[in-house]
Amino acid sequence: MIRTRTRPVLTAAVLAVALAGLAGCGSSNVAVKGTVKFDGKPIDDGTITFVPETEDGRKFASTVIKDGSYAFDSKNGPAAGKYKVQFTWNRKTGAKVPDGDNGMRDETVQALPEKYNKSTTYTAEVKSSSEPINFDLTK
Repeated sequence: MIRTRTRPVLTAAVLAVALAGLAGCGSSNVAVKGTVKFDGKPIDDGTITFVPETEDGRKFASTVIKDGSYAFDSKNGPAAGKYKVQFTWNRKTGAKVPDGDNGMRDETVQALPEKYNKSTTYTAEVKSSSEPINFDLTK
């Protein structure tokens, strides 16, 4: 009986091509930073999410907004292209609520109108350069 080893070689070749493709996946992401204000005041605790306007293989990218600033590095940033931009703001109410661990935490509420998150109308174009992308949201 003659045995051939074409299948393992083929499998190794397919695996090598797949891994080579994955190695380049994150290389097109861009380091992006900027500021986010609402009615002229910095958003102190929130999130910013870049959602691709078209389904072209780009993934969404999300990060925190702290003290009015956000920053993505080139590993977790969005790829170059056009995006819808969603924002949340977890504004403190001044009240304390149970944290589930027998302690208390600051209560927060979503302080931005829906037009900035679920029904966002904001867009941005991420370019390969690292120019800041700033947002000044208004009521």
